[in-house]
Amino acid sequence: MIYQKPNNYGIDSKLLEIQKHLDSKLASKWKGIINIYGRIERLTNGVEVFVKNTEYKNPFFDDKVSASIAFDVTGYDTTTNLKADVNLIVTVRLDKIYDNNNRDDQKSLLEVHKLLKYAGVLDIDGMQTGLDVVKDLGIEIKHREMQPWFVFSISFKTVFVNNSCK
Repeated sequence: MIYQKPNNYGIDSKLLEIQKHLDSKLASKWKGIINIYGRIERLTNGVEVFVKNTEYKNPFFDDKVSASIAFDVTGYDTTTNLKADVNLIVTVRLDKIYDNNNRDDQKSLLEVHKLLKYAGVLDIDGMQTGLDVVKDLGIEIKHREMQPWFVFSISFKTVFVNNSCK
C-alpha cells in the first residue's frame, strides 16, 4: 500500500512515482502486506511518516506487515538541476515475502536494487545492510535484524521538478 501526502510538490512528487513503480512490481514478487511510505520526517526523538489526514507514525514498527519501505532524503543539490540524495530504507520479513525459511536476504536486496534502476533514479550510490542503516535516524530497531527480519538501504540520486507554481 502506498502512503503519500495528498498534495505533492518537488521531491515528494518524484518519490510518489518511485513508490508506484515499486508497489506495482513488488506485488508480483513478494507476498503479504507491503507498506511503501513517502519521505521520512526527522524528529528530535526519532522519525515518522505520513499515513493519512493528520496521522503520522514510525514506519518501522509494524509486525503485521511483510515489509515497510520509506525514503530518507539526506540532501539537495540545486546548482544546475533540482537533485536529491535519497536513502531507500527497507525492513522486510523474509519468511512472509517468500513463504519459506531460506533467509533469502540477498534476493530481496537485489530485487529492490533492480527495480530502482527502472524507476527513474539517476545513480545508485551504494547499499547497506544491518542496523547501521537507521543509525543516523536516531531510532533503534534491534529486533529487526534477527531472523526472519532483514534491514537494508539503497542510496541513490534523483532529479525532480519544481511543480509548486502551476
